[in-house]
Amino acid sequence: MNQNDYSLQRYLSAKRTVDDRSLSQRVWRRLEDLINFTYGIVPLKMLEIGCGTGAMLYRMLDACLFKKLEYLGIDSVEENIQEANLSLPIWAQKNGWRLSQIQQGSILTCDSDYLQIHFERKDFFDLLSVQPPAQLFDLIAAHAFLDLIHFPGVMQNLVALTEPGGLWYFTINFDGLTILEPEIDPVFDEEVMRLYHLTMDERKINGVPSGDSRTGRRLFTWLRKVGMEILEAGSSDWVVFSQNGQYPADEGYFLSFLLDTIYKALAGNPVLDQKRFESWTLRRQQQIEQRELVYIAHQMDFLARKPLSHDSR
Repeated sequence: MNQNDYSLQRYLSAKRTVDDRSLSQRVWRRLEDLINFTYGIVPLKMLEIGCGTGAMLYRMLDACLFKKLEYLGIDSVEENIQEANLSLPIWAQKNGWRLSQIQQGSILTCDSDYLQIHFERKDFFDLLSVQPPAQLFDLIAAHAFLDLIHFPGVMQNLVALTEPGGLWYFTINFDGLTILEPEIDPVFDEEVMRLYHLTMDERKINGVPSGDSRTGRRLFTWLRKVGMEILEAGSSDWVVFSQNGQYPADEGYFLSFLLDTIYKALAGNPVLDQKRFESWTLRRQQQIEQRELVYIAHQMDFLARKPLSHDSR
């Protein structure tokens, strides 16, 4: 399998439908209620870290979640930011919003509603390094991101970025379970998944730990450790299977991209029989092409709030 065969931007687009049905509706409804109650007139200042191509923002806009918004979305991949910006005028025209450009992003207006949107290529850790913070936010969102970093090492910085009473909406946090059906060899299947999850736990970037395969369950402890109040939590499992002989939308590509990710993580691993692993990978790809593969990943969503009087424990 060749890394150059796969596009990150197409993968992010392909997983949109997977995420749409996977996000915890209980957590989403609590977020929606709080925003409607608190920010009907006052602009909500939102930061999204690892915004990708803007899927979460556009999901929120489609749900009419905001009447007044000042949004900053950051991502370290320039192509993601370009894609997010290309989508903005298309969304505005489709939904009847007027769009104008300013130095820091775009302004969208519709009747009395006002949205200021800015996508920026910026590394998350560069943002955190600015002390004291240049701006505080009412809502900080991270979608399918926290399990890619060493979250305990940045929690205090995120608290410092959050207004008193501000919210954290953290979604699609992986929690240690990947299932592929039908089985090929139960023992070997389990070994592949065990070693794949281990690569998440052992991953380092510039010598720093970066990831945790059980981020979902550990967020209960981590959030409370820095004094955040957990308002709601719920599972957001990815479940992908074919219907009427086809995967929905572009979800076959989504599966192939994930299989390629597993392959690259374990290629050359001395613990794994590589010849057997090559055959296993090819068989899994055939299952995708034959619309046989069922994919399940266990994940968690969280909504937390910084108390008005914050006590960092």
